[in-house]
Amino acid sequence: MPSQAADQRGEPLEALCADLAANRHLIVASNRGPLSFSESPDGHPDAVSLAAGDLSHLQELIQLTWVSAAVSGSDRAVAQQAAGGLVTTGMPHGWNARFVSTPRRVYHRFYNTICNPLLWFLHHRSWGFTHTPNIDREAHNAWSQGMVPVSRAFADEIVAEAQRVGRPVAVMIRDYHMHLVGGMIRESLPDAVIQYTLDVPWPGPSDWMMLPAAWRSEIYRSLLACDVIGFKSQRDMRNFVAGVLEFAPGCSYESDDDVLTVNDGRNVLLRSYPPAPDPDALHAASDAHRTLAFQKQIHEPGIHTLVTAERAEPHKNIVRGIRAYGAMIARNREFAAKTRYILALAPPPPHLAQYRRYVKEIEQAVREVNGQHGRRDHRPVELIMENNYSMALAAMRAADTLVAIPLADAECPTAFSMPLINTQNASMILSETSSAAEVFGVAAKVVSPADVEEIANLMEHSARTTTQGRSTQFRTLESVALGLSQHNVVAMQMRDLLGLRHQLELADQSSV
Repeated sequence: MPSQAADQRGEPLEALCADLAANRHLIVASNRGPLSFSESPDGHPDAVSLAAGDLSHLQELIQLTWVSAAVSGSDRAVAQQAAGGLVTTGMPHGWNARFVSTPRRVYHRFYNTICNPLLWFLHHRSWGFTHTPNIDREAHNAWSQGMVPVSRAFADEIVAEAQRVGRPVAVMIRDYHMHLVGGMIRESLPDAVIQYTLDVPWPGPSDWMMLPAAWRSEIYRSLLACDVIGFKSQRDMRNFVAGVLEFAPGCSYESDDDVLTVNDGRNVLLRSYPPAPDPDALHAASDAHRTLAFQKQIHEPGIHTLVTAERAEPHKNIVRGIRAYGAMIARNREFAAKTRYILALAPPPPHLAQYRRYVKEIEQAVREVNGQHGRRDHRPVELIMENNYSMALAAMRAADTLVAIPLADAECPTAFSMPLINTQNASMILSETSSAAEVFGVAAKVVSPADVEEIANLMEHSARTTTQGRSTQFRTLESVALGLSQHNVVAMQMRDLLGLRHQLELADQSSV
């Protein structure tokens, strides 16, 4: 059955796509695209369709070319064999793929030295600035011999696609791997409409000062070459403006319209595109037999269940949540038997030492709380560390309180999903540094991510509130979540692209 959110699609996305397609060819650029290849048993590449995210709503509505990195050997083989560089196998009807194939050592520097461990940690405030990061010669080489050439290869592939179609283009760039690509595209395609949408938080100027000044300057210069920059929250947008005023002198900002005017006189629109789940897919997975079976295992009548369902990464701030729960039990001994804290955690990528250390810290914190307050027949903290989406959904369904207190998180998917599937009128404890706090703050409990004492207080308050007592606030959380729609968010992005296209047409007419 379609969800309520799906039924409330009032945005004319079909008309927006038709309008854009009549005048421009759409190109999407991201590090990973909706298509990858693996080697079949007979040695031939097999297409593997990946998630297209919110842009899946553009399928059947507009033709586009998706430019992404050739990561596997099969990707590279397909890219070399593709006629004219275009791949259609495995893509939705009317969509093409182009793979950016760079030498493995170059891509390794780009992804495994700059993007993944350095930029990701910066965006998520995960560095301990007293000791890390250390931008050494290896990092500088990775920037000049990895980040820059891979970005240039992406821009060259996009320019080649624009030349192939022989008409104006609109380019949608996705996420933080592409920080340098917009500026490089602008050099070759001055009339392109370029939109850059970020799925990570944007740090304030002091955090960016941890990067070399030249890197920082290149990143901001590239973003300011775009026409629209989309963030997940107003806070991220404000942080970006503060960085522009700090690092790009001569730019001005009009807060009423959220428009930056850069040195060459161009306007850059700043927009907030809030996170939104896919309610139909969410409900299908949540109502599946496997998920419901897990929920029966988890649910214990009479026990207040707190849940954190996240990936076990440092920015998720899981250890502080465990310590807060332990503090709550220490001052309310009866809660050792009347509550429990379920951690449904997906293991992080194992190749980073910081991730491995953080998993050990989580495990140690769990042992300490259970050792102090557990009994032979009851462990207050239940740690489930496995890639098990059904288990995470079951935990969210069964939760009496969802705890999501990241240091910084632009997506915060569990906070946006829980109100749509929960069966217990759950309350939410959110960190004020997450995008979810901006959206759900009217009905959620919002706290500093470092304030362990206040997190413990909020846990105690939730544990003392009955299911009926939580119903009014939960209905508000549910109403807010139902009002969000990936379909509408994509329509907002398309409308901004169209607005820019119309502005360009008017400018061309006035210059005649």
